[in-house]
Amino acid sequence: MPPLNAAHELTAEGNMIDVLRLLRLSLLAAPLLLPAGSAEAARNCGERVKFSKHLASKYKEHSRALGVLQSGKAVFEVYVSQEGSWTLLMTMTNGATCIMAAGHSWQEKDRLSYLPKS
Repeated sequence: MPPLNAAHELTAEGNMIDVLRLLRLSLLAAPLLLPAGSAEAARNCGERVKFSKHLASKYKEHSRALGVLQSGKAVFEVYVSQEGSWTLLMTMTNGATCIMAAGHSWQEKDRLSYLPKS
């Protein structure tokens, strides 16, 4: 996928491709993001329902997109707030859910102000 720039054309498919690209990148970075010690890893993993409720109540984040890993062994979900905070969760087939990444300044591509209007 070409880098995002002023000449980039937006499509509904483009938004999904970017979410999938984010998911693929997170898989590559997963070993670097997850703590090595089991006690630390336990703090980053737990029940999906608890994470979902916590993200909604504390950060006002709600599930915005999801995708299934090509192997079928995990589902990735992006939670986003109106203010731009975001969290990437991974739920594995054993039911465990882990926080893979979190950040701020989330923007949907079709809402970026510097892109040309179609």
